[in-house]
Amino acid sequence: MGIVASKFTGGAAGVAGADTQVQFNDGGAFAGDSGLVWDKTNNVLGISPGALYLQMGTSGAYATGSGIIAADAEIFDSFTPGSGNWYYGTLVYHRAQNGTGHRAAQEIVLEVTGHGATDMLVGIAPVGHIVSGGGYAFGSNPYAWVSAGADVGCQGVGEEVNTDIRRNIAVKIGIQIVDVSTSTGQGLTYDAALRIDKQGGARGYDQGILFVSSPNLNLISAPNFGLSASGVMTINNETGVNFKNSAGTAKQMLRFTSADALIIGQELGTGCLYMNINGSVKRLTVDGNNFVKIVP
Repeated sequence: MGIVASKFTGGAAGVAGADTQVQFNDGGAFAGDSGLVWDKTNNVLGISPGALYLQMGTSGAYATGSGIIAADAEIFDSFTPGSGNWYYGTLVYHRAQNGTGHRAAQEIVLEVTGHGATDMLVGIAPVGHIVSGGGYAFGSNPYAWVSAGADVGCQGVGEEVNTDIRRNIAVKIGIQIVDVSTSTGQGLTYDAALRIDKQGGARGYDQGILFVSSPNLNLISAPNFGLSASGVMTINNETGVNFKNSAGTAKQMLRFTSADALIIGQELGTGCLYMNINGSVKRLTVDGNNFVKIVP
């Protein structure tokens, strides 16, 4: 009985494909493909566009086509990056050097046909969810960074929202802020739909809100109040304008009647109407003949 011993030396015998191509089982034999390569220097797995197939969940269908990927990915971590440091579940770092043309590090497109009238079609739906403990939950936190070496003609925009509506539709809104039905809590320090602020050391802004090319734009449009960029303010003649006093009670100060008469100080206390006259604040009162006079 003879025994033959041999040793695999790790050479190229039996290896399929070209250098860096990942080996896979192809009908019981090694195979390689240019669409599946491994860069050992940078620890990067390369998959050619149109060749990636990821399954959605455990029973979903595969997505096919040039560069189209359908995936259900979950990332779990228990790292402690440290105070002020970030840990990224997914990081896309796109570096563009010289050259011309527009760039986008990531583009997400949802294209639909024939959906129902009440379906919600969302290109991207970021969610920040605090289950327990403390912290800050941000649904989205874009960041525009212009370094000191950039040209003075650069523009820095934290977030730009574009609408491309090519026919008349029921609703067209640039930015919509909604407090959803399950949002029953109150902000104890701030409770606002829109907040404009600056961090310590920042220059801040010259204007809070700037309207450039819409001189007749309605800045505020509400059931009882309106304000346009041309300086026109409209107030519901029944509601009027209320101001809160030092006790926090709303008092009606201005109101139009149905005959277009202006009523001032509807709910003022007796003898509490003052006016600046020639640089001096004077109290106004009404004499026995119903004439308004200045109290010395």
